[in-house]
Amino acid sequence: MKIINITGEKFDLLDCSESNIFFEKFSEGEMFKLKIWGVTLMHELGISEKDSYIVATSDMVFEDVVYIVMNYGIYADDQGTRFVNNMDGHDTHMKLELGKKHNVFNCKEYNIGGILGRNIGYAEFKVYCRGNVELIFNEKALIDAKDFCLNTEKYRLS
Repeated sequence: MKIINITGEKFDLLDCSESNIFFEKFSEGEMFKLKIWGVTLMHELGISEKDSYIVATSDMVFEDVVYIVMNYGIYADDQGTRFVNNMDGHDTHMKLELGKKHNVFNCKEYNIGGILGRNIGYAEFKVYCRGNVELIFNEKALIDAKDFCLNTEKYRLS
């Protein structure tokens, strides 16, 4: 397993927009972990000379987390092209807040968006933490990101 520090500006060298994101429990001031299938690593991270895609589940670990906001919508179809509507016919987007917002001083905000769970919906997370952020993954699961783009169904979470 490879562990890379993605704290601060390095975090922006990841793309999870096509990823499946699973999250575990949260306790304020502790570690928060996202399990993510399909993270794209930009070549600027120094992992590879080209952008890479991880065809496996990685752990994204945030240390000393004080507040999390998750905005999400639930898919209304299997293709993930529409969201569930409310009674007025508008997309229903929900918000989940964990921790206390007033504790975000001296925190770094990290934004991540991707497919929620096993294609349940789409979620955008804002994680406020004071510690490091690490990505833990299997180097043997790396492929060229171009290969993923050319054959997404082969490499997506099934």
